[in-house]
Amino acid sequence: MLIAAGRRKGLLLTVMISIAAVASFGGVVYWAHKQDIERGGAGLTPVIPTPPGPAKVRPDDPKGMQVPNQDKDVYTRVDPKAVPPQTERLLPPPAVPTMPPRAPVAAAPPPSAAPVPVQPPAPTTGQPPAAPPTTAAAPPAPPAKPDAATQPVVKDTGAGSLTKLIDTLEPPVAAAGGYRVQLAADRSEDAARAIWARLQKSHADVLGQLSMQPVRIDRGDKAGWVRVQAGPLDDKQAKSACDRLKSRNVDCVIIPPAR
Repeated sequence: MLIAAGRRKGLLLTVMISIAAVASFGGVVYWAHKQDIERGGAGLTPVIPTPPGPAKVRPDDPKGMQVPNQDKDVYTRVDPKAVPPQTERLLPPPAVPTMPPRAPVAAAPPPSAAPVPVQPPAPTTGQPPAAPPTTAAAPPAPPAKPDAATQPVVKDTGAGSLTKLIDTLEPPVAAAGGYRVQLAADRSEDAARAIWARLQKSHADVLGQLSMQPVRIDRGDKAGWVRVQAGPLDDKQAKSACDRLKSRNVDCVIIPPAR
C-alpha cells in the first residue's frame, strides 16, 4: 500500500512539473510577441533617414598623388558640347532684273510724190498757152507705229534664237520661259563668261541648251559684280535644273521673271 501511494505521488509531481514548464514557455512566447507588436516591428523593414548635408565633401587638403599640368589649356580645348565655328559664306545680294535697251524702230520711208502726168503740147493759137496747173506734193506720212500685226513673230526654235533676239526685242513681263538660274558671280564679264563656258561643258546635259545672260550689279565699288545667269526656262524647268546642279555640288539660285 505504501509503495503504490509513493508511485502515485511521484507521477503527480512529474505531471505538475511538466505543466509548469509548458506554461512558463508559453508565457515567455506571449511576452515576446507582445513586445514586438508594441514596438511596431510587425515584420516591416526599418527606414533609415538620410542625414542632412551633402553626401560627399571635397577635403581642403586631398593629399594623395599630385597630377601635373592640370591647369593647362590643352585639356579644355576638346569640348564635346562646343559648336564648331561656322564659316561665313558671303554671297552678293540678289540682282534686280533689268530689261535690255529697246532698239529704236526705224521710221517707214515717206511715200514719194505722185508723178505729174505729161500733157501733150496744145496747138499754137494767137494766145499764149495757159500755164499748167501745179500739183502740190503730198505731205510725207508720219512714221507708222508698229502694232501687233506688224511685230516680228518670235518662233520657239531653241535657246539660241531667243538669245539673239534678246538685244533687239523686249520680252514680255512674266511670260512663259522667263525664269533663269544664277550659277556664279565674278568681277569682270570675261571671267563670268569663262565660268559659264566651264559649267556648260561640265554639265552639258543640264546647261547645254541654255544661254548665258550676264547681269551687272553695281554695289558702289570700282569693279562691281557680273552674275552668271542662264535661261530662258519656265518655273518647272528652272527648279529641275537647280535640283540636278545642287546634287552635283554646284550652287544654283532660281531668278523669277521681272514683274
